[in-house]
Amino acid sequence: MAWSVLLRKDAAGNTISASAWEPDDAIARAELARIIEVANQNYGARSHWLEERSSRRGLFV
Repeated sequence: MAWSVLLRKDAAGNTISASAWEPDDAIARAELARIIEVANQNYGARSHWLEERSSRRGLFV
């Protein structure tokens, strides 16, 4: 899950964003979908999203 840190900028003036990575399984996807839904209601549309990337082997081990 990724999110922008609203109204925060780094020294170069770029918007700061953050993320939390979880292994890909049905339970994690369902939990993240609900978290994203609530976060977007609280912080604004598209402030949180599910970002998918391939991971290197062993990243979560």
